[in-house]
Amino acid sequence: ANALFTPMVKFFITFSNIIAFGYGAYLVSQNVLTVGDIVAFQMYLGMIVWPIISIGELTNVLRQGSASMIRVEEVLDTKDNMEESGLKLIETADDIIMHGLDFQYPSSTDKNLKQIDIVIPKGKMLGVVGKTGAGKTTFLRQLLRQYPLGEGEFRYGDTNVLDYQGRHFQKLIGYVPQDHVLFSRSVRENIAFGKGSATDEEIMESVRIAAFEDDLLRMEKGLDTMIGEKGVSISGGQKQRVSIARALIKDPEILILDDSLSAVDAKTEQKIIANIQNVRKGKTTIISTHRLSAVKQADEIVVLEDGVIIERGTHEALLKLGGWYYTQFLRQELKEGDEE
Repeated sequence: ANALFTPMVKFFITFSNIIAFGYGAYLVSQNVLTVGDIVAFQMYLGMIVWPIISIGELTNVLRQGSASMIRVEEVLDTKDNMEESGLKLIETADDIIMHGLDFQYPSSTDKNLKQIDIVIPKGKMLGVVGKTGAGKTTFLRQLLRQYPLGEGEFRYGDTNVLDYQGRHFQKLIGYVPQDHVLFSRSVRENIAFGKGSATDEEIMESVRIAAFEDDLLRMEKGLDTMIGEKGVSISGGQKQRVSIARALIKDPEILILDDSLSAVDAKTEQKIIANIQNVRKGKTTIISTHRLSAVKQADEIVVLEDGVIIERGTHEALLKLGGWYYTQFLRQELKEGDEE
């Protein structure tokens, strides 16, 4: 309707002028009207047409605004399906237990997770590795309760995860995604966002654990440094460490890192892992990564391939197994050796 409005208006204005001049010329030739009458009529016609056009444009804008508002209200009124869960409140994390868990995205033709059997004891570190598209992020999304539960069993301790309130359950988790969400605010505000309100001492402690201290000292304004929308003014490794510091500042019961150390060097990576192990004793940590050196110290490592756990064990046990993990570890070690 909007596209048709302007050409239709121009057509009718032109058509009315043609009629007025054509028929007016005929009446002049018949001595019924004078030329002055025709000019006066044309002026009156113009004075009438433009207010009518303005009313039409106003109506058009109002209809567009109404249609846009309907769409905005649909978004604002949309309920999160994941909120339609249980009523129980969860105060502390427990063992995470999955048994025979299958999951499939609505748009997928095949199952994205198949027969996942895993127990993550409270206070332990789990490493999740595998090639691109193996299902690592999908596995983490089940832990985060970002999608409805698939088929199978998923419990926290002795209680089914569906019995807990989704929002309340997520408060226990500190999550660092692959795509870091940073705001056009200062380093302080971006880190404090993870807790809502935090003192500078708490912020600096999380900065220390994330091995961001040295970088912060090199910034002219320190914590007040503006990092730009999506962190455009800082490097990829700095973005990751700011995101890690944000997740750590709330001291979560469960920390989930989804390939969040890929942009830092090996030395910094090991420092961050060591800091996390030292300060998070008794709390669960789950690390998904392509760089196997990040999970060497994990209590258990699982290898995913096409949504299936094909290998599991400690770093040493998987090396002895001589499978995918062993081959990939050797490749990465050789690559790092060549770079050195």
